[in-house]
Amino acid sequence: MPITIADIRRVPVKGLSTEVLDSVHLSPGQGVAGDRRFVLADTAVQIDRDSPRWVAKTNFLMLMRNERLAALDTRFDAETGMLTVSRDGKEVVRGRITEPVGRAVIEDFFAAYMKGEARYYWYFAVLQIFAASMLMLVMADNLLLLYVAWELVGVSSFLLIGFFWEKRSAT
Repeated sequence: MPITIADIRRVPVKGLSTEVLDSVHLSPGQGVAGDRRFVLADTAVQIDRDSPRWVAKTNFLMLMRNERLAALDTRFDAETGMLTVSRDGKEVVRGRITEPVGRAVIEDFFAAYMKGEARYYWYFAVLQIFAASMLMLVMADNLLLLYVAWELVGVSSFLLIGFFWEKRSAT
């Protein structure tokens, strides 16, 4: 079976949109240059730039959790370090993410843009309850456990369905 590569993409800022590359130079044991080079930390996370340490993925903005990011299109020029963010084809912010002033401009934009994103930890907690109760429902070996799992599936389903009740686009 022949393999065909439709396009080559990279994600310069982890959690944001991808960009198509015309060509790429690959070296053994190396990834695509500039892929996931940067990341945007959640506003509540304190990162020491002088002595950085490992931080869990949940502390960063990501498409999986922050749906508003899907409305943005990003382009990164590796030669100049310029990150350009557009929405609906219009540029909303641009800054040299490789320099402190440019990073500050980008950080300020995303802090303002993501303001109001709330309850995502609660959403994923309920999602975990739903998954655990489904597993418990399948593996129950007595009627009491089956009943408890059934009720948990119902309650967590209700909570997940109603999560976006305040969003006009979801109603």
